[in-house]
This record gives sequence, C-alpha cells and structure tokens, in this order.
Amino acid sequence: MDTSIDENDIVQELFWNMARNYSEIKEGGDLAKELDVTLSLHAPYYMDLLNGGDMAERSANHLRWSLIIARGMDARRVVTHTGFYAQSKKESLDNAVKFYSQFSKEFSHDKGFPFIGVEASGKEEIFGSVSDLTGLAKKVPGIEPILNFAHVHSLQGGSLIEVRDFESVIETFSKYKKDDLYTE
Repeated sequence: MDTSIDENDIVQELFWNMARNYSEIKEGGDLAKELDVTLSLHAPYYMDLLNGGDMAERSANHLRWSLIIARGMDARRVVTHTGFYAQSKKESLDNAVKFYSQFSKEFSHDKGFPFIGVEASGKEEIFGSVSDLTGLAKKVPGIEPILNFAHVHSLQGGSLIEVRDFESVIETFSKYKKDDLYTE
C-alpha cells in the first residue's frame, strides 16, 4: 500500500462487486488513491440513446447511475457508447448533441462529476466514427471522445497500419482530451 506504481509496473484490471451500497463506493475510490490509481468507469456496453422510447430512457438511466457511482469513487471519467444511428448520420449527430448537451450540464465536471467520454464505434450502424466524435466534442465541450484503436481500425477498413496512421488519429483525439488522453 505504501509503494507507488512506476512507469514499467504491470497493472491488472480487477472485476468484483466491491460495494454493497453507495456509502462503500467511496472506500473503493480511497483505496485507488492509496494505490496511486486513476479510476474510470465504463457504462453498460449496450446503449441506445438516439432512438427514443423505453430503450433510450433505460440507457440514459444507466449513464446517469454510472456518473453518480463514478463521482462517489472520484473517478476521472465515465466511458459510454451512444447506440445505433436513428436516422441519417447528420440527424443522429444532432440528436447526440442535444442529448449530451443536456447531460453534460446536469452532470458537469464543475459539479464534481467525472467527464463523459463517448467511445469510438467499430461498426458502421453504430454512432461513433471519428467524425461523429470530433463533431460532438466541437459542439459539446463537456464531452471527451474516447479513442478505441481497434474500433477505429475496424470502422476505417484497417486504416491503422503505419506509425503515421496512429499519430494522426492520436493527434485528432488529443485536441479534445480531458486531462490525459484516454485510449482503449
């Protein structure tokens, strides 16, 4: 517990139900600080925030609870997916801007909430191309695009081959990073 993590140390991901109630969540955050670990939380993978109805409401609630739990743990960000394109890509971007504008105001970093990170998608039918994420980040300053190398590589037909390919996408995402550049 008294040893800090150095650059070449190996860090392992742990999955367990660490808190039985909200008050115990802070203990997890305190433990992370003691271990010199910065926390992030991933909202449920299946999200559909753009198509309205019951599924959009449930997805919004999942994101809401993820943000509340992450704040309790003093996590730096909550990573989420947006879901399937509802209409055209432009209309879907407009809907995402409306949704995330409201959410980033309600759950702003200034109010002690973690940053909202929107992850790149690896499938054509799911919101999250590089242009979707940069367009969203330009219009909603509270949003951080999350670079998932495998998803970008897949969505762009195997585009990440050369060092310059990686440098280019890293440079694009770095313009919108919150603190550090978070990648997957």
